[in-house]
This record gives sequence, structure tokens and C-alpha cells, in this order.
Amino acid sequence: MTYLITGACGFIGSNLALRLLSEGHRVVGVDRLQPRHAHILRELEQFPAWRFYNSDLTHSTALDAITEEIDCVFHLAANADVRFSSVYPHKDLNDGIIATFNVLHWMKQRNITKIAYSSTSAIYGDPTIIPTPETYNPTQTSFYGAAKVAGECLIQAHCHSYGTTAWIFRYASITGPRYSHGFIYNFYTSLKKQPQELYVHGGKDQRKTYLDVDDCIEAMLRIVRTTTAPVNTFNIGNLETCKLTESIPLITQYLNVSPTITWSGNEVGWVGDSKVNYLDVSKLRDLGWTPKYTIAQSIVRTLDWLEQNPWILDVREEL
Repeated sequence: MTYLITGACGFIGSNLALRLLSEGHRVVGVDRLQPRHAHILRELEQFPAWRFYNSDLTHSTALDAITEEIDCVFHLAANADVRFSSVYPHKDLNDGIIATFNVLHWMKQRNITKIAYSSTSAIYGDPTIIPTPETYNPTQTSFYGAAKVAGECLIQAHCHSYGTTAWIFRYASITGPRYSHGFIYNFYTSLKKQPQELYVHGGKDQRKTYLDVDDCIEAMLRIVRTTTAPVNTFNIGNLETCKLTESIPLITQYLNVSPTITWSGNEVGWVGDSKVNYLDVSKLRDLGWTPKYTIAQSIVRTLDWLEQNPWILDVREEL
């Protein structure tokens, strides 16, 4: 099969591309190039079945240059950092809603009838039902989550109007190799610069679920390959949770440092952050999926990759 992956140089996108290429599929990648992508592209370019287009999906003609016949679209491109959602809400409008509309419009023109979409557990806001099922009806607390909900709704309307099949993934926080932003990266880079001290924006009682990217990719592909409803919506997360007070020692022990930890005093780390994020993944487990890595194992895998790829410290993702 030939897959199109938007956001193909990103964290989940690059891991998905490598998995599909290793299985013998053809992969067409689309992304808006950033300096950090050079290293990822070198990995992907080892595969003859890889083709890349440097394109900005906020432009209505962004995908017009693609000549390959596409069997399925994995639309993963989006603003990747919820922390700054309240500061730069236009990014969620442009890179979320407008980009998704443009992808769907292009699919209609090309008669492509399968799309998998990266939504987020952030759409659940600060949920009152824990673990949170896919049926939970939340109030939005971030522009990031609101844009993802809008993307889901656009896709649902597209499926109803044109007979498209869609798979919607509501991710927990994903960790593992090629990880380039998030709490592990932030703590790691901070401790590399100042090993004697660590400032924590989040709250001591925050409890979240984290899933290794390999387990995430396995879940995504199992969902796409085994479910056939017009719209298939699934939580993707781990079977356990972890507090910041439990994850920080894993990082400090790995780096062999003993910093003074200063807590912000806030309950959460940013506007739209949640105190508890724990997803009900019973629908996913009914498909026979189970995670391979614990949260602690994935944190160590993430740190291993960061240690082996020091270039990531110098090429931050653009805001």
C-alpha cells in the first residue's frame, strides 16, 4: 500500500513512517521543514520507497504537487505543543483546523476514502470521569483541544458526506525514541544546563498516563487494520499513571544528579493542562492490543535516545 503521512518528520509521524517502510509499504511524507528534520530525513531516505514533499498545509494547494496514488492518509500534522495554546491560538486555528480542512478537500478531489487522524486526550479538558472513556462529553479548556475537536467534526462530516472511512486517535502523552518536546525533554535539557537545580511548573499531585511511541504505533495500525465503521474513535494510552513526583526521580537518577527541586505552587503546568489524565483504553484492548513498555521503561528509552542524539538540544521546534 501507499500511505501519505502529514507531519511525517514529527515525533509520531517519523516513527510511523519508519514502521510502514520497514513493512515494505510505500510512504509519501509531507511536512513543513525545520532544522531538526534533517536528522530524521536521513533515516527515512535510506528507504527507496520513501518520498518527501516540503509543504505548508495551511495553503490550499499544499498537496497539489503529489503525483503518487494514495491508499490511506495519516493526518498527523498539527501544532504539537499544548503549553503555548493560550499564547498563540492562531497556530491551532491554522495548523489544526485549516490544515485539516485542506487535507480533506484534497482527498475529495483525489477520491481518497481513508483517513487516520491524530486527535488528543487534551480534548477531555479536566475530566470528572477517571479513567476517561471515548464517550465522555467535555468542556474544552485549551485552544489546542478545541482545534482537535473541530478536526474530528470536520472528518465526521466528510465521512457522512462522501463515504469516507476515518480512524480518530485520542493520544495520551507519547514518549520514546525521536521525542523532541514535552516534560522529559524539558527536564533533561534543564538538568544538562543546571544539574544543581530544577524548577517544575506543574503540580505535585498531577497524575498522567504516558505511552511509548512503539506501543502507540502498534495501536494505531491495529485500529486501522481491524475496525471498519465509518468513524472509529479510540483512546490510545497506557494501563497505568505516573505522578511528577515519581517521574522526576527516574530522570535525575538516570543523569546521576541530585538537584534542588523548586515547585511552582501551581496545580497544573499551563492553561489547559489537566490535574489527572488517565484514559479508558478498554475498546483498544478488546482488539487484542496491550502495551509492551511500562511508563518507567519508556522514560528510560526516551532518555537513552536523547543521550545518543545530542543534536536535538540545539534545534528546538519552531513556535
